[in-house]
This record gives sequence, structure tokens and C-alpha cells, in this order.
Amino acid sequence: MKKGRSRNKYFNWLILIVLICLSTNCYSQNIKQNSGTYVYKSSFYYESLELKNDGEFIYKSESELAQEVVMGNWQTRGDEIVLDSRPQKDKILVFENRSKSKEEKIFVFDKKENPINYTLVAITYKNDTITLKNQFRCSAIKERLNSFRIIDSGGITSPLYKIMGTRTNEFKVLFETSRVFENEEWDLKGLQITPKNSFGKIQNYYLQKQ
Repeated sequence: MKKGRSRNKYFNWLILIVLICLSTNCYSQNIKQNSGTYVYKSSFYYESLELKNDGEFIYKSESELAQEVVMGNWQTRGDEIVLDSRPQKDKILVFENRSKSKEEKIFVFDKKENPINYTLVAITYKNDTITLKNQFRCSAIKERLNSFRIIDSGGITSPLYKIMGTRTNEFKVLFETSRVFENEEWDLKGLQITPKNSFGKIQNYYLQKQ
């Protein structure tokens, strides 16, 4: 009996090792097959995604108004490329406080605590949506808020922030103005990748492998 059990245990371990090797081999093949530089060019815009053999990526975008470079790690998941920035950054940090004001006040800064231009989308406790455009540094709302999100002038959008305190009415927001990839999935078809913008919306163009 002991010999039979030992033999079964040996075969189980052997099968597990074979499965791990096959999985690792498939992962390596996917990395090699899909690595390379994918590019989109137009008269006024350039976007590229370089997928390296070691699982790292470099994302670049250039327009007349701005240029951006983001680095991180990538992997494949079915027919999708999954991107994660490195180092990973919080898209938004919020510090809640209670003041004597009768209004809800939201102060918005970048991560260096410089005031920025932004759009505020706020959800009240009555589930009404209030959108304030062309804001700078501070917004004041008379209604009691349940949650809000920030959109900067470049279109980068924060996650929806759920207010934690039951009596807080003043919020200091530190907003990440550079793009952050967090488990972001882009469609991969053959030699083409369909990107998403900073809102998470799928674009109507594709990056072509060079």
C-alpha cells in the first residue's frame, strides 16, 4: 500500500511539474510573439506602445499640446494586452475635514500641491449629478455630497471617490495629472492593438506593429 501511495504521489508531482512547464512555455511564447513596437501616426498626433521581451513596456503619446511617457509591465490575457504602470501611483488622494462652512468645499491640487484647472462631477445624497466645468483650485456646492470625481484639463479622469466621513464637508484632493495604467486591457488582433484613452474609452484607431 505504501509503495502504491508513494508511486501515485510521485506521478501527481510529475504531472504538476509538466503543467507548470507547459504554462511557462506558453507564457514565454506569447511574450516573444507579441513583443515589438506598435505605432499610430497622424498629422497632429503620435502614439506608440513598445512591448519588450522582458515583460516591460514604454508608452508614448505626443500632440501639439502635450507629450507623455509611461513605463510599466505588460502581459497577455486571452486576446488582450494588460498594462500596469510602474511604479504604480494613486490616481487620487483625498483628505477629509470638518469645517464650519455650510457648503461642501473641494480643493484640487496636483501631487506637488499646485492648484489645477479641472471639471468636478459630484453625486449628491439625492443621487443628483452636478457637473462644474472650468474650475480652478476650489469648488463649493450647497448640496450634501455622496461622491465625486475629478477630470483634469487634459482629460485624465479619477476614479469615483466615495466620501467616507458622515460629517466631513471639506476635501483636499491631490490628483495624479500623468496617466496611470492599472490592470488596463487593450484589444490585440494579429499585428494591431486598439488603445483606450484616459477615460477608458476604446479608440476608433489602432496601433500597428512595426
